[in-house]
Amino acid sequence: MLKKLSQSVKSLGTKTLIILIALSFAVWGIGDIFTGDTNPTVATVGNSKIKLKDFQLEYQAILDNLRQSTDEPLSDEFVKSMGLHKTVINNMINKKYINIFSKELGITVSNQYIRKNIFKNSLFHDQLGVFNKDYLNFYLNRNNLSEEEFIDLSKDELINQVFIKSLSFSS
Repeated sequence: MLKKLSQSVKSLGTKTLIILIALSFAVWGIGDIFTGDTNPTVATVGNSKIKLKDFQLEYQAILDNLRQSTDEPLSDEFVKSMGLHKTVINNMINKKYINIFSKELGITVSNQYIRKNIFKNSLFHDQLGVFNKDYLNFYLNRNNLSEEEFIDLSKDELINQVFIKSLSFSS
């Protein structure tokens, strides 16, 4: 059996076929290893990109809120039929537009304000209502976020809130 296999590998056609298979696998099969992009872009708004990780974080948060607000279980088919993924990506695109416009207007928030907002977030409070760094770390680990990414997301969200509140006060 090995003798037949070694004889068939010696033919020019078989060698060419093996080389083509190996090359196609190298180019398409393991492309992520060379590019290193483990967080692909799902949408682009101007120069800003919406990454898959951000989409998943937003989608999961909305899905969790939906599941908590209803007594009946939500099936995956029902969620898909609702078009939740389309709604989430459209909302994220709108938020990016607002954020770009806010930054062009020069709206910023200070690092102290971001820190204060994170400390006030009830997600990171223990049973006594006190901020707990372990809760924050658990949230970051669960959502595969670094502190810098979380601060950037918080900053963008706060800038959007400041812009929207200023619009509502002016009207």
